[in-house]
Amino acid sequence: MLAIFATFLGTITAAATGDRPAHLQRYKLAEPVLRPRSEDPSLFDSHKVECPMVIRRGDEWWMYYTGIQLKDGVVHSTIGRAVSRDLIHWTDRQQVLERGPEGAFDFGGVSGPFVFEVTDHTAHGSRLAMVYVAFPRLGYESKPGRQGLAFSEDGVHWTRSPANPIRDVGEKGTWDDGCLYKPFVMRHDGAWWMFYNAYGTADRCEQIGLAKADRLEGPWHRHPDNPILRKGDPERDRDHHIIGDPWIMRSPAGDAWEMYYFAYDGRHARECLATSTDLIHWTKSPFNPIMDVGPPGTYDSIYCHKPSIVIHEGVYYHFVTSCGPDGKGGEHRTIGLATSKKLEGVRYRD
Repeated sequence: MLAIFATFLGTITAAATGDRPAHLQRYKLAEPVLRPRSEDPSLFDSHKVECPMVIRRGDEWWMYYTGIQLKDGVVHSTIGRAVSRDLIHWTDRQQVLERGPEGAFDFGGVSGPFVFEVTDHTAHGSRLAMVYVAFPRLGYESKPGRQGLAFSEDGVHWTRSPANPIRDVGEKGTWDDGCLYKPFVMRHDGAWWMFYNAYGTADRCEQIGLAKADRLEGPWHRHPDNPILRKGDPERDRDHHIIGDPWIMRSPAGDAWEMYYFAYDGRHARECLATSTDLIHWTKSPFNPIMDVGPPGTYDSIYCHKPSIVIHEGVYYHFVTSCGPDGKGGEHRTIGLATSKKLEGVRYRD
């Protein structure tokens, strides 16, 4: 299997540890880069933060993320943005997409933002689009989750598409009839491709599928081979409960595609990798998990999942939702970061 994987990835520099490729090295920072602002319960992200999505805009980095607030014991999920110059320190946090009005498909909460630039008829020639997950009832990820679309000129003020929801769950009895989750959207071969995880009653788990459309507003057509990344062996793959949050990139050699995702075995969620030459047929990496949970009691000892990855000056910055114990029998949910090599002046976990 190692020979097959090397063929997929092409020639890569020697790994720093064992035979793992250099770009798959992961050095975790000692502390999360974004925490909930628990000191002020009135803030939209005072309870938990998750689902990071990082993009470059000029000389700044913008992180879109899900902010969770607790009101009278009920979860309220909205979408925020933070700004950074170095990918390590994040400031200027603000809420950018609130829940929809009562009765709307996204009244219960919005989450899992995926933001990207689109070229269209606007005065500036381009604007930002956001595909997000929407829930009908208050609470954490109340089913059935659907997907919405919004546009922005400045990255802060967003206008929902009149076509919303742009995607709904599948027909009863299918692999994605229960809930749609986080999307990854890309332009490829003259069409829009959306990779996403979904829960279905057919397999009673979350798996990753693909849909295509000519326009972001749809109609979106599910791929006939869905799910394209399926649950695996409970002992070997440890992903028989959830395979989720796909993130697609080209391999360093440019001759294959890489899908970063997380695998959940019922106790822990870990970062994993699959490779493909056609974006349809995927092979799980023999290096999985490429990033495991932390030691007991640490900020990511329960979950290390929901990736967003950027490459800057040859370094892979791997952002994740990190979950550790809160000391009260629950979990503390933050956003963590691991880099493919250690950076000067940054404190890492021992």
